[in-house]
Amino acid sequence: MILSGLHATTMSSYQEICKNGFKSGKGLRGTGVYFWDDAEHLAYELACSWYKYSLHVKAYSNCDNAEMAIVQGKWEIEETEFLDIEPRDIRVEVYKTGIALEIDMTDRKKLCGLYDAFFKRLEKNLGCQIKVIGVGVSPLPIGYSPKYPSQVLGPPYCYIVREAGIIRTSLYRRTS
Repeated sequence: MILSGLHATTMSSYQEICKNGFKSGKGLRGTGVYFWDDAEHLAYELACSWYKYSLHVKAYSNCDNAEMAIVQGKWEIEETEFLDIEPRDIRVEVYKTGIALEIDMTDRKKLCGLYDAFFKRLEKNLGCQIKVIGVGVSPLPIGYSPKYPSQVLGPPYCYIVREAGIIRTSLYRRTS
């Protein structure tokens, strides 16, 4: 299966990605590289909003060139290497993992570890690696969220690429 999405970053980071590839980072739904799915043709607005929010919280303060770059990522995986964690039964299993590991699931700083532990446990049980996760993510704080129709579509859908080396990139050019 071939999947793709959009990722917002700076031009400095994009140049580094071109040289050395993506580096996985910690996020609320586990370690990886996060890309907005573009099934509804809203990924560009979501990526731009994330960039603006990141600027506001000074996430790019150490960049030489903090100009926005929207990166299109594409990756090819086997169906068995993909997991959609939106179905309720899977979310309940994540919750049970948190209970078993005594993780404070109200502490946002501990959520990455919870999801990483769940994926590791699942991979062991399945006997295969999960390279990409599909998940709905909470919209950004008010003032940064685009006019995303979450009351109709639910939370925006995101891909978390857990094996950064499979990502092929290009600078995204919006045509309209």
